[in-house]
Formats: sequence, structure tokens, C-alpha cells
Amino acid sequence: MTPRVHNIVSYVGALVVLPSVVVARGGLSVAERAASLALPVVLWALHFLRRALESLWLHRYSKPRFPLGDALVEYAYYWGFGAWMAWSLSAAPPAIGLASWLGVALFLVGELGNHRCHRMLAALRPTGGNERPIPRGFLFEWISCPHYFFELTTWAGFALVVRSLSAWVFLALGASILGAWAWQRHRDYRQRFDGRDGVHYPRGRRALVPFVF
Repeated sequence: MTPRVHNIVSYVGALVVLPSVVVARGGLSVAERAASLALPVVLWALHFLRRALESLWLHRYSKPRFPLGDALVEYAYYWGFGAWMAWSLSAAPPAIGLASWLGVALFLVGELGNHRCHRMLAALRPTGGNERPIPRGFLFEWISCPHYFFELTTWAGFALVVRSLSAWVFLALGASILGAWAWQRHRDYRQRFDGRDGVHYPRGRRALVPFVF
């Protein structure tokens, strides 16, 4: 399938899985569900709705096809974690407190920052293609992959809201995957813009975390 179709299937599936498992799990009254589960369910849905809409209208894809094996792994990752977190939420709903609202603030910063980065990257390749010029502006001045940084900010905020093992494992695994991808892209940038054509990749940039990594 094409990358666009794959992403839409992946994100819409994730969006549906978590609330569906929450409903199927049972164990709470309607009032308890509304009070304890509405916030994490809404945040989860907002994230994957945004990602699906970006896949449909914003992203530019350089590869014509997405490998089936990679697609199945991604489906298992998002949908499996969605089901696990829904099961955890239904068994032990999080209390809403200061940590929850801090999590919401981090979540919103991550979502807005991630969307802005995606818009900037799409503007660099308005007609698709394989070219990858040096991104400039915003957090790109400090790191090569701020979209990954903001993705992790989103999930750190979500973990503070949910406060379950499933959410922290999801964040840790996501950080390891995005960290590896960020390092690979950072290395590719440095190799491509090594100065032989008169263009040097900014030496002060890091891969994923400003001034650190």
C-alpha cells in the first residue's frame, strides 16, 4: 500500500482501539467512566486524529510503497499499546490532579510543536521528491528532528495524565525508536552537507535534544 494509506489506517485504527477497549472492558459505571476516562481518551483521540489528517492533507512522501512487514509491525505497536493502555485505564482510572494538568500542558505543547514542524518539513518539499534540504528556523536551529522531540513531549504529557505502566513503557520504547531515527537522520544530514559543495550542516545542532543528544 502507499505510505499515505498506511498512515491513515494506522492512525485511525489506533484512534478507535483505545476507546473501544475501554467500552468493552466494562467494570465502571457511566458516571465513573465520564469522570475518570474522558480526559485520557480525548487526548489519545486528538493525537491520532491530527496525525490522520496530516497524513491525508499535509505530508509529502518520497517512497511510492510502504512494506507490508513494516506496516504490520506498526499496527501491532500502536494498536497493541492502545489496547493495553485502555485495559489499564479501565482497571485503575487515574485521579485528576496537578500532575494531570501538567500532563495536559505538555501534551498540547507537543501537539502544537509537532504540527508546526510537520508544516515546515512539508514546505521544503512542496511536490514530494527525494531531496532533503537543510531545515531552518524554529527548533530546527538546535536539533535535526524537533518533530520527534515534540512527539516525545506529547507522550510524556500523556503518561503524566494516565500514570500507568503501559503509558511509561510506551514512552520509553518510543524514545528509543525515535532516538535511533533521529541519530540516523542527523548523521545523514552531516554526511550530505559536509562542505564539499560549499554547504556545511550547522555544527551546533544535535539530533534530538538541544545541547545534549
